[in-house]
Amino acid sequence: MTLEQIIYLRMQRQGLIEPVDASSYEQLFRNMSPIPTKFWIEPGAAPTIEHRCDFNDGDANEFARRMRNIVKARFQGGRVGYVYQDELPLFAAAYNKPISHYTEVEMTILNLLHHEGPMSLKMMKEITGILNKDLAKAAQHLQKAFILFEDQVDKENDRAWFLLEDELDDLDFKKFDELQATEEIVRRFLMMNVMADTSMIKSFTKLSNKVLKKVIDGMLVAGKVVQVEVREVEGYMLACDVDVVERVCETVPDQLLLLDMNDYLVKSNELALKKRFEKSKHKTLGYIYKQGEIVGRLLGYFRFGPDDLEAIELDVDKTLQEAWKDRMIRLIEEVYEGQDNALKYYCNDEIER
Repeated sequence: MTLEQIIYLRMQRQGLIEPVDASSYEQLFRNMSPIPTKFWIEPGAAPTIEHRCDFNDGDANEFARRMRNIVKARFQGGRVGYVYQDELPLFAAAYNKPISHYTEVEMTILNLLHHEGPMSLKMMKEITGILNKDLAKAAQHLQKAFILFEDQVDKENDRAWFLLEDELDDLDFKKFDELQATEEIVRRFLMMNVMADTSMIKSFTKLSNKVLKKVIDGMLVAGKVVQVEVREVEGYMLACDVDVVERVCETVPDQLLLLDMNDYLVKSNELALKKRFEKSKHKTLGYIYKQGEIVGRLLGYFRFGPDDLEAIELDVDKTLQEAWKDRMIRLIEEVYEGQDNALKYYCNDEIER
């Protein structure tokens, strides 16, 4: 078993070798859920799985959201994401943050919704006089406990809030317990990444070390997961994938992409990336992905208009930096084509125009 075999199968399963069509998209969405919106984007946008489908999934997800086929909630330590409505009980079981003591503002919101029905935060403020920031904080707390449901069906800011048990009363929120749900989430993650170490699983799921250890140990004992070591890196793999990986004989394609900060691969390696790349005075606008691996990042500032592009930073040796220079700069120019901005630096060297 080689790293190249693992990378190829990972890319294949994630739609990076052959993008999925509309008929296969739902399964990809479910396997990679929760799906966030892009990181650097206007608030209220629909989720999208960039680089992995052969159609405009943003438009498709706008419609799916409007029809409530997919719904918004808070998972993975409070991150906003979308899942298919019928899978909300699965993710709620894993990510529910129970409330042991309700604040006065939380009780006010619950009483309002019980007696008056769904309403926006703006309406709540008009009725109660409570500051919007306090209402928003309380509503999000209740949302993390899967008590409230935020009905985001478009990009409008003035969205209605519902009591989850009233609005989605056909869903069985007792279908899964925490360990069952967590095991399924870990199973999907390992399937989509083929091999992953503890850091990767923790990066994406944001579940506690205690829960993850219990789940992974249980999967190991049950023979569902095996430990593997590739190039001195230890990790986990679904037992059913060992033979699949060893039959892979294709070459990893030399694909070059700029990945969004919320891309599945970035979120799968978030902890490692923070260690690899030093903190910068500029913002990371995206990560550079080449031939199955994240090799660098784009620095600058996001704007509602042309972004300010600053520099390409690569975590490779000088020889590769020089060999890749033209192609890397061309990638950024293609992504930002038509915008009135220009990249200033490449690996600490000023770019001559």
